[in-house]
Amino acid sequence: MAYVDVNATGDLMGFAENVAVNRAVPVRVFASVAAAADWLREAQPRSATAAVERADKPRR
Repeated sequence: MAYVDVNATGDLMGFAENVAVNRAVPVRVFASVAAAADWLREAQPRSATAAVERADKPRR
């Protein structure tokens, strides 16, 4: 799941993403719809576990 918040300030959304991923919710937070769409177009994992593992990898 991709969540877009164009008005987010500070690191609150990063914290929310970490909480969700720690609870096995495959989610990433983005500042733009374009970035979220690019992430969603990547090869989709076959399971939620794989999505969480991918979300845990360092971001570019």
